[in-house]
Amino acid sequence: MSEIGRRSLFAGGLAAVTATAITAPANADTGAPNTTAPTERLQGYSLPLSPKGTANLVPAPPWHYVGDAVGVEFWTTPEAAEASLPTGLSPDPNNPGHGFAVFIDWQTSGEHQEYLDPVRSQYSEFLILLDAQYQTTPVAWCPYIWVDNDAALARGWFQGFPKKMGQINQTRAFGIASQAAPVVGPGGTYGAAVSTNGRRLAEAKLTLQQTSPNLPALTRPIVNLRHFPTLKAGQYNNPAVHELTLSVLDNLVVGNNWVGSGNLSFFPAPGEELADLRIVRCGVGFKGSLSYTVTDLRILTGPNAG
Repeated sequence: MSEIGRRSLFAGGLAAVTATAITAPANADTGAPNTTAPTERLQGYSLPLSPKGTANLVPAPPWHYVGDAVGVEFWTTPEAAEASLPTGLSPDPNNPGHGFAVFIDWQTSGEHQEYLDPVRSQYSEFLILLDAQYQTTPVAWCPYIWVDNDAALARGWFQGFPKKMGQINQTRAFGIASQAAPVVGPGGTYGAAVSTNGRRLAEAKLTLQQTSPNLPALTRPIVNLRHFPTLKAGQYNNPAVHELTLSVLDNLVVGNNWVGSGNLSFFPAPGEELADLRIVRCGVGFKGSLSYTVTDLRILTGPNAG
């Protein structure tokens, strides 16, 4: 048989197996397909499951986080803000179009000092938080977010954060005075930027003026949309999971908070809609540190709500 013939036979056989030969095992008593999931021999919290369970991209919680954040308060048009809201959330009637752009330099760990492996435990993030309302409760809604680490991407999807991959950088401060770094105090000036696929999406600059009792972007509970599509012909509009979630942040601590003036710009890019949140004006710029632990998630809508 020729090589072309072998390839054709293999391709035809593979198509046949894919299309018709694989069926669910039948129930021995009734002959009907057995829908009871067997106990999985591979181990792990997330994919890839493996013999030892250590190859998974994200191990089981608790997930501990600590980070330095900089950001800028902004207003977009009420129409643009409302257009970004999912079903179940409504615009904030008291401050329509209000939001924050936040850059965070993160370090994470489990229960075994995983932060000692900085290649895996460190990542950067950029996210948008818009004022919204769930029923009568003021909340923050995250329509867009970028990270530079695959484990952070997966953890975000599990929680409902719509994370995409990007490159995020922000000015750092250090424990000694230097002309290569700003002061953490009056007059300290910081910059930050995010890009994806070689295109810049946003940039910010802020100058610190005074201390603040809180981190302005973290004064509301965060609501996300957890969405996992269905890969079945004719069922693409019926996702396997589609539910509003409330982020549960255990032991949230913020500190070293400063506020001042800030400037923010969004830029259009193919395949992105961040620039549709057209900036009408900017408010305070801010810098601070935060720490919390994630062990749980509250489902607000859908069959698992409660």
